[in-house]
Amino acid sequence: MKSFTLTRRIAARPSIVFDALTTADGVAAWWGPDDLPVILAEVDARKGGCYRVRFRTADGLEHEACGEYLEVVRPQRLVMSWRWASGGEAEEAGQTSRIEIGLTAIATGTELVFTHGELRNDASAKSHERGWTGALTKLVRHLESANGAPAATMARRSAIAITSGAIALAASFGGVALMACGRAAGGTGLSSENEAVIRSWYKGWEKKDWHPLDVLLADDFTFTSAAGDDHISKSEFKKNCWDTQIDLTQRLDVQRIFGGGNEAFVLYVGLTKNGKTFRNVEYLRLKDGKIEAIECYFGAQASFPSGVGGGKK
Repeated sequence: MKSFTLTRRIAARPSIVFDALTTADGVAAWWGPDDLPVILAEVDARKGGCYRVRFRTADGLEHEACGEYLEVVRPQRLVMSWRWASGGEAEEAGQTSRIEIGLTAIATGTELVFTHGELRNDASAKSHERGWTGALTKLVRHLESANGAPAATMARRSAIAITSGAIALAASFGGVALMACGRAAGGTGLSSENEAVIRSWYKGWEKKDWHPLDVLLADDFTFTSAAGDDHISKSEFKKNCWDTQIDLTQRLDVQRIFGGGNEAFVLYVGLTKNGKTFRNVEYLRLKDGKIEAIECYFGAQASFPSGVGGGKK
């Protein structure tokens, strides 16, 4: 049997974290590895009670996990069984594993220690670890946003400088960003569906697979940038941007989303495979659950191309 342990520090009290782990609304806000909404969350968080959660991953597949609560000690400890009702790893079909979560109060909030054990083999453990890493990232982001804490620890002054530039830029798009910045801290101003599509787009670059991203783009998608891309088509974007940059880009980390309706500005930090970083702001327009257009405004100069535009170094 195999196991793994993940540790996270969250800027929220243990009782708040515990509620996010043991209520249907709380679970629905973070469960699943990708930035897509949970389809179903049923939770009866008491010893002997059961849970069932269905979610969709970026490849379009649905998975459903369920289990029984074995220990419930508020707000310090949660132990539950885990099995796949549908989807999941083939080697875990019909098998039951065990999850233990410990919460400890620290000066900055809560230290969460998550252990998933009794898994069949190394491949299953690695697959589950990837999934739970994504889910816990969403949990941290959800709780820290709700409590007004920063969701990331990147150089804050740089982020603020770029965001301020984006707000000024937004004046030419009807003041979308200005309106969003007047909302409560932590809100994006977008529907959960549009926000999920946007987050899935940036997360998809890490997976190096074009198909899940292709389905997020409208058939008449266009891309524009200061590098000379003037409303190029989806096929041109794949050829000029994706194909030339994907082997050089490790991931794109979204730092801020703000907008309204079907328009949004996204501030993100990119990490290259040689350890360099770049920062961009992009304007996205969505329609019918797909991205209709992206306009990229490059951030501070780096020793690496800004992840778009012709592959020029």
